[in-house]
Amino acid sequence: MSKEIGIKIKVNSEGLDQAIEKAKQLLELLREVQGNVSSMQESIKTQQNANMHPETENKLQALYLCNSEKECSSEKGCYVNGGECKYTSNIEYAKNFHVVRSSAPRVFYEKETAPEKQTQ
Repeated sequence: MSKEIGIKIKVNSEGLDQAIEKAKQLLELLREVQGNVSSMQESIKTQQNANMHPETENKLQALYLCNSEKECSSEKGCYVNGGECKYTSNIEYAKNFHVVRSSAPRVFYEKETAPEKQTQ
């Protein structure tokens, strides 16, 4: 939405250059304010979107000790093959978790101890 604003300034011929300079400064300030308002509006929209979809804001990711049953996608490589990676973000491949209920909502529980998988 744009709105045109007219301002009348009384000047004599000697003050015309000064009036033009002041008008340019005023126009520059108005553009700066418009930019700030646009930025604030965008920030408000982003915050409103986050409030409507909280699952996309501040999402935490858990890492579990990997059971090595799935091929590792880490750049470090799986520990079973001599790499450094021992973790997964997928609870289905977590070493210490067991599926209690596979239907929705799925339920997992953590075992107190898990046997170490022998590497060769």
